[in-house]
Amino acid sequence: MITTVKAAIESLYEDRCTIYELMSVQDPETKITRQGWIAIVTGQPCRLSFQTLAAVQDVSPGAGIVQTIKLFLSPEIVTMPGSRIEAVRGGATYRYTSSGLPAVYPTHQEIILQAGGWA
Repeated sequence: MITTVKAAIESLYEDRCTIYELMSVQDPETKITRQGWIAIVTGQPCRLSFQTLAAVQDVSPGAGIVQTIKLFLSPEIVTMPGSRIEAVRGGATYRYTSSGLPAVYPTHQEIILQAGGWA
């Protein structure tokens, strides 16, 4: 039963993502170890879901619309909170600065993402 449901959910995965984690990387020439973002998963089938919440009632210049972005992906993929996610949908690339704690189910996992470009 779970296999059938999982296959049905994964048939909706039209996007692809790359997951980056902050790790220690040693420069082979200088032998200096620095922190760097390393791709741990590439080309992973996934699905982005965008939920726009009601506009803020405040009329100040900083007020606006709040959007929740959720990533659906296979439960076998280990994603650490704080990972960077790059998703490709229909030729457009979306970058997210940090991922939340994954909600893992037998058929899929859901991760809330924070929008923002990378420095």
